This record gives sequence, structure tokens and C-alpha cells, in this order.
Amino acid sequence: MFIALLAKTDIDLVALEKGELDEDDAVKSLIKTMESYTNGGLILIKEKSEDNPNYFLQPTSFLDMILDAEKV
Repeated sequence: MFIALLAKTDIDLVALEKGELDEDDAVKSLIKTMESYTNGGLILIKEKSEDNPNYFLQPTSFLDMILDAEKV
């Protein structure tokens, strides 16, 4: 998960290694990216739950939701 987070965040790792980029700024960027994906996922779960309150009673509901999102 951390590698995916690094890939999705615009951080110049070479500049970080050279000290040209502040470590705190890099960490803040990673946190912001993680929070964005988390909030987006929670919004999707909320919308699905509002459409069908019993949707998440199925054992494979989260997997089904992920597979449906990949089709889009």
C-alpha cells in the first residue's frame, strides 16, 4: 500500500534524498493523498449504503463494489 501511495503522490524522491525537499512536506503530501483516497472510498460506501441499506450484509459486498468500480 505504501508503494502505491508513493506512486500516486507527486514527490521528487531524488530531491528528498539530496535534502532539497523538506521531509515534513513530503510526509504531508503522502498524508494528503492517503486522506483523499480514504475519503473517496467512504463516500462510495455511503452512497452504496444509501441506495441499498442491506448491500453490505452480503459476504462479498466489498469485493463486488471494488469489481464494479474497476469496470467504470
